[in-house]
Amino acid sequence: MNYILAFCGLILIVLTFPSVLAEHSSNTTVKGSEEDKEDSSLLLEYLQSIEDRLGVLSDTLAEMTRVVNERLTSSPPQRQDFTEVLDHAKQDSKPLSINEQIYQGFINGKTVTELAQEFGRGKGEIELILNLRR
Repeated sequence: MNYILAFCGLILIVLTFPSVLAEHSSNTTVKGSEEDKEDSSLLLEYLQSIEDRLGVLSDTLAEMTRVVNERLTSSPPQRQDFTEVLDHAKQDSKPLSINEQIYQGFINGKTVTELAQEFGRGKGEIELILNLRR
């Protein structure tokens, strides 16, 4: 946050310094001590205005930081545990058809022969069901 304030201050200095320098250089005729005092007072006023602007910026930045922190620390929406979501999905799902059970068994690593024995069907029929699914 300190870096942001310093950066904002540098931006203000860079943006406003050329105009002050131009005013100062236009008044660079032969000067006496009276003119030096006037220049010093102008520079002091300029520095004071920069400090005022930095104060406003720091107040704004502090307010923005407060709002961001407030939003970050506010309670996030309730999240369901993954197992709760999975259980809910299982309850909502309809029972699998025999073709879907065969396909799930094949995905889980069972062979065609094992599936044929489990479901009481021929190997050719199991292979046909699997090939139709692909």
